[in-house]
Amino acid sequence: EYNEIVYHMLLGRKGFGKTKFGLILLGSGALAFKYLPRVLTQYQPNMIRLACAAILAVPVVAVNVLIRKVSRGLVANRLPAFKSTGNTLLNRMRIGRALRKKGYDVFLPDFSLNGGKREVEIGFVLIPGALVDPLAYATIAAKLSDEGILVAVMNTEPQRLPTNETGAGKVKVLTIMYDIIAGVSDGNNFGLATVKKWAVGGHSMGAFQAFEVIAELKPGMSQLVMWGMGSSKDLEKNVNLHDAAVDALVMVGSEDAFYQQLSEEDRNGFFNRLPKTRTTFLEIKGGNHSGFAHYGPQTYPIKDGERSITLDEQQDIIVAATITFLVGENGSK
Repeated sequence: EYNEIVYHMLLGRKGFGKTKFGLILLGSGALAFKYLPRVLTQYQPNMIRLACAAILAVPVVAVNVLIRKVSRGLVANRLPAFKSTGNTLLNRMRIGRALRKKGYDVFLPDFSLNGGKREVEIGFVLIPGALVDPLAYATIAAKLSDEGILVAVMNTEPQRLPTNETGAGKVKVLTIMYDIIAGVSDGNNFGLATVKKWAVGGHSMGAFQAFEVIAELKPGMSQLVMWGMGSSKDLEKNVNLHDAAVDALVMVGSEDAFYQQLSEEDRNGFFNRLPKTRTTFLEIKGGNHSGFAHYGPQTYPIKDGERSITLDEQQDIIVAATITFLVGENGSK
């Protein structure tokens, strides 16, 4: 199930789609079969052709072995959510502050504080990180909703890889937004809320996906939140927000091994793609990569750093900074 996705991640994004890869091999093989026997006249033509076939098979076998290895690693390292965050979702559902819908979980503000009016200023679509159970984001989503934000956590099951190939792109974000506004839940009109303004964000690979989504939805959507991301190497080459009318918030933990391993060149390449005068960067002292949700420890593809603050402390910082960004000075632009 992961093989097609892994191929795109390894080669497709670098311009080597399966068709192109196959054509290169076929073209190389045809030229070698035709001309090498004429050049290497001291050898039997059929022996030369056999050797060419064997050589051309090497990259095909190598790519397939690599893809299968990576796919097995993805399957073996899926990250379950803490039980406590599942309880958070259940408790919010019992009091009418959350709902499980096809494709996402939605966390609602306390409308009683607004005279019962089901109106919100900001709706926030949150895209989970790779291999992480989307349920792991229930607690932080609930905390954001307590501050008046409507939060929709995208369901990335069963692959838990937020990419266009798994359907986690622009169409799904728009579908979530429309579904919430329409208040339709599998035929049951839940009457969710009217939303004045939408933002999109994500954690880790989900942040990569959010970056690419807002590049397609701007200027209709103009706020981007990225947690635990600081690299541009996995972004599509033609995606750039440098001159876009978009406000961006980037947050990383000082103990985030994924961010700390990046080269200065890679970090600069990432920030050069962000809005040049409208980007806010925050490093959380003592925070790590998995601290943006309720799961862990994370050991794949590398071992995450150890937090020197508690999970609640890290998430309180995340919530405060995200709220300030979405509804504060940046949010009013």
